[in-house]
Order: sequence, then C-alpha cells, then structure tokens
Amino acid sequence: MVNQHFTGSCARIDYAQPVAVTPAADKGFPHHDRYSALLISSRRVAILIRRSLCTASGDTTFKAKSAQLVRAGDKDEARPRTCRHSPGRCGLPIDTGLKVMTLPFSQSDFFAVFARYNESVWPAQIILYALAVAAVFLAFRESIRSTRAVYLVLAIFWLWMGAVYHASFFAAINPAAFGFAAAFVFQSVLFFVLATRRNAPLLIPDKTFAGISGRVLVIAALVIYPLLNAVANHRYPTQPTFGLPCPTTIFTLGILLWAVDRIPRYVLVIPLLWAVIATFAAVQLGVMEDLVLSVSAVVFIAGFVASRQRSSLHAHA
Repeated sequence: MVNQHFTGSCARIDYAQPVAVTPAADKGFPHHDRYSALLISSRRVAILIRRSLCTASGDTTFKAKSAQLVRAGDKDEARPRTCRHSPGRCGLPIDTGLKVMTLPFSQSDFFAVFARYNESVWPAQIILYALAVAAVFLAFRESIRSTRAVYLVLAIFWLWMGAVYHASFFAAINPAAFGFAAAFVFQSVLFFVLATRRNAPLLIPDKTFAGISGRVLVIAALVIYPLLNAVANHRYPTQPTFGLPCPTTIFTLGILLWAVDRIPRYVLVIPLLWAVIATFAAVQLGVMEDLVLSVSAVVFIAGFVASRQRSSLHAHA
C-alpha cells in the first residue's frame, strides 16, 4: 500500500533519460574518477529506486529493454508513462520554480587557471609560504610588536589573493571574480588597520581549546592541504599552492584563533563567507580536498565561541 502522503496528480516520466550522468568537469582529469564514480552511482541508485516505486505500486507500467545499470553515456530505453506519485519520486525533476546555481566554468578550466597562475608568478609561491612560516614564529613571540607584524602579513596575503589571483587570473573564467577581488582587497585593508593599531588583539598560541584549534588549522593550511592535493594526484603547476584562497583562508582562520582579545566580528565576515562559497564550488566541481576549508570554518567557529573564556582568563592574569 502506497503512503497516501506521496499521492498526487499524475506526471509524465521520461524513462528514456540516461540513468547516469557524466560530469563534463572531469574530462581530462582521470584522477577524479573515484569522486565522479561515487556521484554517478548515487544518482543511478536514486533514479532506479524512484522508478521502482512507480512500477511496484501498480500505478504505471513500462517496457524496458534492460534492467541493468548502464555506463555513463548509455541510454536506458523505455516508454514514457504516467505515475500517481509526486514527480520527484518517479525520477522526474520537480519544478519548484527555483533555478539551481551552476558554476560558469568546468573543473578543467578551474585547474587550468591554477596552472597559468603558478607558471606566471613563480617563485612568489615560495616567498608567500616563507612569509606564512615567519608569521607563525612571530606569533609565538607573544608580543604586541610581533602581533602587529603578523596582521601585516595577513594583509599582504589578502591583497595578493584579491589583486593578483582573483582579478588577474580567476576573472578569466568567472566574472564574479572581480567582486571577490574587491572583497579580498577590502579584507586586506581591515588587516592593515589591525596592524597599525597600538591595541591590536594580541596573538598568543596557548594551550586552550582555541589556541590548539588555531595550531591545527595552521598545520592544515601549510602541511595537510598540500598532502591532500598530492594524494588527489594534483601535480604542479595545476596544484593549488599557498597564496591561493583555500589554503590561505584556512591559515588566516588559524591565526585569528590565537587572538587573546576579541577580534572585531567584521574582520571575520569575508573569510567565513568565502568558506561557504568555496564549499559550494568544491561540491559542484568534485574537488573534495577543498572541503578542508569547510571543516576549518566549523573548527574556527567552535574555537571562537570558546575563546570568550580564554579572553576572561587572560584579562585576570
């Protein structure tokens, strides 16, 4: 007996629609086949279950030439029939009146931008990485002068990402990159203002939850993220190097967790918004290693909430 909750007006189903969908983004990048296979398999199972509901309930009959799962690009031929269930349960997309956002570029375009960037700015990647390591050592000095120097380094990073990567390279495949460039440059200005303040929030990489979380994020940006890209077979020059938005944003969130005094919340808006945007892009493109930024944002929020207690402890010290 079919649950009456799902019954409704009949809708025509195109059973000739291919069961599997080949992501165009993976063309030329065989090392992402395992991610593509997972997504394709999930899609196959979902469609077949939906079609089975219609057949098993007796609401529709159709003649299929093959019941086996087909490879991407093959066609599952069958007659269109009607179904008493809601369109979504029978494999027919539901028309909600809303359009799903799609990226204006493919995965191959995305990595091609990395290649052009890395080849054009070399050896800036080494300098940016060295600056990040220097910023970590400065933070461990736990002085106001070294703290202001670290904020200045963050200002340089965000200016670089906005003016160089977004405006000069990413904009070639994504018009929205000009907006990202403006936002990143503005974030650079915010860090520069912090660097010039005499009472800049002091950075202390202590052993509190926030301090340890900050260390984890810094290590994730400088060590774990490059290793994940190596495991995913991203080789230079298509490998996203430090100085690009994903690893540099992770590094920024880690550094900010070391602030003993509360960081102004407006300083956090753009990095966290970028984490959301990057998560959407990672899912759309199948670049699962970029989900490290999503996890980092969650860790940062947890550490930021816990930092209230740390701020009060240092205030009484």
